[in-house]
Amino acid sequence: MKHLKLLAPALLYAVTISCTHHEPVHTPAINKEEVSSELANLWAEYLVAWKAGDAEKCLSFMTAEDYVNMPSYDATQNFQETREMFINVFENNIIESADYKQIEVFVHEDMAYEFGLLYQVWIGKASGDTAQLHNRCISVWKKTDDGAWKLQRWLAQD
Repeated sequence: MKHLKLLAPALLYAVTISCTHHEPVHTPAINKEEVSSELANLWAEYLVAWKAGDAEKCLSFMTAEDYVNMPSYDATQNFQETREMFINVFENNIIESADYKQIEVFVHEDMAYEFGLLYQVWIGKASGDTAQLHNRCISVWKKTDDGAWKLQRWLAQD
């Protein structure tokens, strides 16, 4: 009987604790459509700068501390190498056209993963040759402390 008197309060305590209502951890609401639209607008602005040959404006869409451009990974392992690659592209080519089509976006609180298609026409300044580029690509976007989305990784496939 003595064990039962000790067991009853312990059981009552366990039941009380397990039935206590706990507030769920608050996670911010993520509006996928809003973020998708924002990323599409960023692509449109980026491509205006790309077609204008404005390397610094193009770079402003990217995270300076850890940006990697995978198609040219050997030449763009850091932000400065990406700057040099962009300058080289613009010195040697005219970007005749560039269009982006967003296919699918996965959004998290501070990261977004985007699949899309990039269509470009480049004209070599020295040769006049035209290159039509059609790439499937994955963009990894990072939300910065000020709430802006910046490209952190970009991977294209012909």
